[in-house]
Amino acid sequence: ILTYPCDELIPETADKKIDISVYDLDTAKMVSSRAKKFKKNINVHIKIDTGMGRVGICGDREHIVKEIEKIKELPFLNPVGIFTHFATADETDLEYARSQAEKFYSIAGELKKRKINFEFIHCANSAGLMNIRESRKSLVRPGIAIYGLYPSQQVDKNIVELSPAMTLKARILQVKKVGKDFSVSYGRTWKSTKETKLATIALGYGDGFSRLLSSNTDFLINGKKAPVRGRICMDLCVADVTGIKNVSPGDYATIIGKDGDMEITADYHAEKMKTINYEVVTTLTSRVKRIYK
Repeated sequence: ILTYPCDELIPETADKKIDISVYDLDTAKMVSSRAKKFKKNINVHIKIDTGMGRVGICGDREHIVKEIEKIKELPFLNPVGIFTHFATADETDLEYARSQAEKFYSIAGELKKRKINFEFIHCANSAGLMNIRESRKSLVRPGIAIYGLYPSQQVDKNIVELSPAMTLKARILQVKKVGKDFSVSYGRTWKSTKETKLATIALGYGDGFSRLLSSNTDFLINGKKAPVRGRICMDLCVADVTGIKNVSPGDYATIIGKDGDMEITADYHAEKMKTINYEVVTTLTSRVKRIYK
């Protein structure tokens, strides 16, 4: 578990032999105290903040090493790993990321000199795995790459060929022809300028499809682009299917994926939202049905 080890979850992690993370001496003491009650050793990975600025032991090398030495002495803890996380490994300029790696391995080397060894030493996220060869140690932690998506447009895509793992589709509920000056959705932010054919689709921000994409992206329907019209609602949105033949209720719109010779990607929606592809694919809510192949 890479995030905070909530004290109420310690019994379950102990029972199921799940490795957890500790971010400083206080966190380690809490885990040790809870583990003592169950008289079970818990495997922990110690997080070092080498420049990400979120969580982890930070400071100079000597301070970090001393804190890890104290953690190592706590009862019912079995420190099996140390790790850090890159802040800029997905950028063209890798100087900062490499300085993080250098600091991390310097700490690991100093610990080894003091006969403090770890089974797992890891720092490579998806971008690190691609861009920083020296970060590929005993473990790697790909995230967005598991979705078959690149961490950014700046990484060298020739290093590995990725294919998107996710297709997102939504059912068309209604198709209707409307005249000029027909307004769509809340606030009437979009009006037709001519006779138009519209398809109402069962997809909204309640499914994790951002309201920021209102009148600001496209779907694929029968192999053609269908622009989103008006504001995206909680459960529904509307696409313009004028000129697209054979669109009927019960058909599917492709939100992410291929339809015929065309493809709409998570990156496409992300660019419209001025965000990253990771947000697009991870904000889909639990009510979106998953079909695994």
